[in-house]
Amino acid sequence: MQRKRSAEAVHGNGGIMYGEYTVDMQGRKVFEGEYFQDEVLNERRGDKPPQLYQNHKNCQEEIRNMVRFIETVSQMLDLHRNETAEKEIETAENRLGVKLPEVVRALYLAVDKDCVLTGSKRRLLKPEELFVKDNVLAVLCHGKRKKVYLGIDLAEPHSMLWEESVPDSGWEYEYCMESFCEMMIQSVAMEAIGRLPVSAAYKIKGYPARELHAPELLEESFRPLFVRFDGYYNRYCAVMLNQDTKTIAWLRVGEFYSDIQIGSCDSDVLDQFKKIRGEDGYAEKRKGMVH
Repeated sequence: MQRKRSAEAVHGNGGIMYGEYTVDMQGRKVFEGEYFQDEVLNERRGDKPPQLYQNHKNCQEEIRNMVRFIETVSQMLDLHRNETAEKEIETAENRLGVKLPEVVRALYLAVDKDCVLTGSKRRLLKPEELFVKDNVLAVLCHGKRKKVYLGIDLAEPHSMLWEESVPDSGWEYEYCMESFCEMMIQSVAMEAIGRLPVSAAYKIKGYPARELHAPELLEESFRPLFVRFDGYYNRYCAVMLNQDTKTIAWLRVGEFYSDIQIGSCDSDVLDQFKKIRGEDGYAEKRKGMVH
């Protein structure tokens, strides 16, 4: 298999380690469990645990959070679980001759029948569309005419790779890519916001990207309008929910202002947001849309 950059070429043959660690782009949270040595970004410094750029060895917590979020959003949108998912997974595995990685299997079991929550631009392949190329399982697809696939290495499941569907193209190792589960939580949040009856996007003034605690500060100011989902760890982004009003918000801290997109079943939520921020605290990026 010809790769432009392989995991081993970038990181060497790292073994499996155990202990406390943090994950790049996931704030101050400290995790504990197994991790791959070749995912270490910075070694232990004094009392600080080593920092990983991602962790696909000890991913049980992330898988549980991803499934929990998808199930919560599915209930808010009144979507139904795919009752034949197990059979479709088994059929795909028999066709491909491989067992699906645990994170992929968990995702298929959590999403609704048509996979609508996994995004329209970068969509989850249906079980019958899955394919293996050079021992890499293609899972997601981006684009229509010129497609780009996201794959998970079956030999090194902590490796994620991109491949363009052009002749003789090979998989390219993605060094700084966010974890699969975090990416799917974000995709589900963004897709769900657009499917809720009322949605709008705003620029929030203040809390620039240099303020590493911006999501926490904004969460404080938005209570009880919605609260931060505790399974999405990103120091510059946040997913927020309110199950009573069926509201989902996604926040991204920018250089000079923050972006927030809000979708809800209750139009009063947008009015409450504006009241909380005050006239000088936000700018509307586009008007609320009724679907």
